[in-house]
Amino acid sequence: MGENKLTLNIIHRRIIDAIIKKSETVCPGSLALIGVYVSACTGDFHEKSDLDLLILINDDAGWQLAQGFILDDTMIGYDIYCTSWEMLAEEAECRHAHLAKLMVTEAAGKKDAFSFMNMASLQYMINEIADGVSIERLSVMESYDPADLEGNVRVFDNGLKQYLEEYEKAGISPRHYKDVEEFISSYLQA
Repeated sequence: MGENKLTLNIIHRRIIDAIIKKSETVCPGSLALIGVYVSACTGDFHEKSDLDLLILINDDAGWQLAQGFILDDTMIGYDIYCTSWEMLAEEAECRHAHLAKLMVTEAAGKKDAFSFMNMASLQYMINEIADGVSIERLSVMESYDPADLEGNVRVFDNGLKQYLEEYEKAGISPRHYKDVEEFISSYLQA
């Protein structure tokens, strides 16, 4: 696992560097802050951990930094989300709970109960999207079993698979890059 963590640290650092570089060329002055949080910050990540970033932008030009993609060599999906100052102020009011979504595998491996929070978080995300877009209502919580953490991993993965199928029905395909180098090359050209 030590070598995998080192590899992920390098990939994550390269992604952050690419975001900074793109901000300097495409939208100078838009990037206010990049913060790293959750597992990438604590060092408590596993071989499928993504990179959780707070990318705070000063203006609408900063939205150009956002992108979602999958690195095929690691099979890890990344979401580069941007947050405006207004959105940050709303989040600070804690009107809803946003929990880490992709740690259910880690929870099962450690035999802990975080899988419930992660499953609930995935359900919340799906419900929130279904409220705004006409997609099939998916229910991952119906299959949650506190006594079967490994089974919850399969339920979680199936929920993500169904979510991807909804994207594909709408004619939207996730971006795939063979590795971080291909992502960076494409990201900096756009």
